[in-house]
Amino acid sequence: MALSFGRIDQILYPLYQADRVAGRIDEKRAAELIGCFFIKMGDHMPLAPAASKDIIGGASTDQAVTVGGMKPDGTDGVNELTYIMLNLSAMLALREPNMWARLHQGSPPEYRQAVVESIVRNGAAPAIYSDEQVIKALTAHGVNLEDARDYGVVGCVEPVSCSRTMSNTGAILFNLAAVLELALNNGVYPLSGLKVGPVTGKFEEFQTFAEFYQAFQRQLHFLVELAVIGNDRFAQAHAKLHPTPLLSGLIRGTMESGHDVTRGGAQYNSSGVAVIGFADVADSLAAIKEMVFEKKLISKAELLIALAADFQGHPKIHALLTQKAPKYGTDDPAADRVAAELVELLADAFHRHKNPRGGNYHLGLWSLTMHTGLGALTGALPNGRKKGAPLASGATPVSGVAVKGPTASFASTSKLPSHLIANGIANNHKLSRSLLGAAGKLNIFEQLIVGYFKKGGMQAQFIIRDKQTLVDAQKHPEKYRDLIVRVSGYTAYFCDLNRGMQDEIIARTEDEL
Repeated sequence: MALSFGRIDQILYPLYQADRVAGRIDEKRAAELIGCFFIKMGDHMPLAPAASKDIIGGASTDQAVTVGGMKPDGTDGVNELTYIMLNLSAMLALREPNMWARLHQGSPPEYRQAVVESIVRNGAAPAIYSDEQVIKALTAHGVNLEDARDYGVVGCVEPVSCSRTMSNTGAILFNLAAVLELALNNGVYPLSGLKVGPVTGKFEEFQTFAEFYQAFQRQLHFLVELAVIGNDRFAQAHAKLHPTPLLSGLIRGTMESGHDVTRGGAQYNSSGVAVIGFADVADSLAAIKEMVFEKKLISKAELLIALAADFQGHPKIHALLTQKAPKYGTDDPAADRVAAELVELLADAFHRHKNPRGGNYHLGLWSLTMHTGLGALTGALPNGRKKGAPLASGATPVSGVAVKGPTASFASTSKLPSHLIANGIANNHKLSRSLLGAAGKLNIFEQLIVGYFKKGGMQAQFIIRDKQTLVDAQKHPEKYRDLIVRVSGYTAYFCDLNRGMQDEIIARTEDEL
């Protein structure tokens, strides 16, 4: 999975120019060839156990294609092929390739407009990245500036320097909600009753939020350590049992070092972490801080009892947690501060480790469809989420929380310290197709994206569908076999998703412009 093609508008452009000058090709023929190439990308699927559909249902092979953005020298790289590929993405509406468009402050206005029009026409792609924020994150993790400018997306959302990196971007899929549950229950996992984590103190006995947060940190470091040990064992086995000479021949550094990429031969080596349940835990920590320790509207014992009962018989506590506690995604300074500090805590926990190839662990906030699968294994949480419900996807606020509209939601996400998130984020938003058909709405949509990136936002992706269309597709899948949606980092045919994932997409907040 996720052996991505990189910046093919940059790779193919010199060949396209030469063929045009020699009279061997015209724009129409080039579009036909690239369109055939895009179709070819979807002709295989990796074998996976049937049970995996409950965790990553509807997943494609995630072969990303990246267009636009800066060249290594910092100038703009948009060319004729960029526009051809954007148009093909909109016209073909395939789940492969996973199309990405890079934007920066100097991107041509006509290119920005083409990106927005392609998103609306396709309904799910391309997703978009801010060059400024990605380059900042990659250089902060040891990639030199020219190489960082030449980044492409791997798989779902993970940016890496093209053809120089062995990144293993999906090395660790980390359920952050499990850390919170262990901290609340003194190392016991409530769904099983098993003692999993270290003894960090009973929640009822903490006198301050700082004491509880320290327990949370200890449980985090415990699970991070286990995750890293497990991943390192897999990496060592991979290098010994299944080296990859073909892949090694395509990545710079291997010839000079004489080592396979599984043994650290690439110019850049890293292992990627995907954190699941980020917004739920950020909101839960904010709720505990304000409602339990500061305002004392809920006692510690009351909270534990309500969580154990899945809030049944505790409507007042549930209402306080869902309606009165600070929420990430509403541009609330208190909630956003907790979210930003949580990113810093996660980055510190993972960045202190090295992988067997000598590289760093890179933090990411994305989830495939695992926010639904892992949500089924997670009990009630202090943000008011009930047992078994989907967790929030990627870096996106919890569904239904962003009641102040997309501007406030984007403002919250833009406050995250993106330089610490080198493995990328998935920030999902849903807009009504009929809404965007109104006069002037496309321009507002474009300016929303531009403003978000100017404020420090890193990434955004969209589903452009009316809710009624999605509901009808769930009832009558035979009528909607080609309906594309954005999940959390990749596109999928809506009817291929399991029922839980379909419900989660239908329930996502629908932004108003």
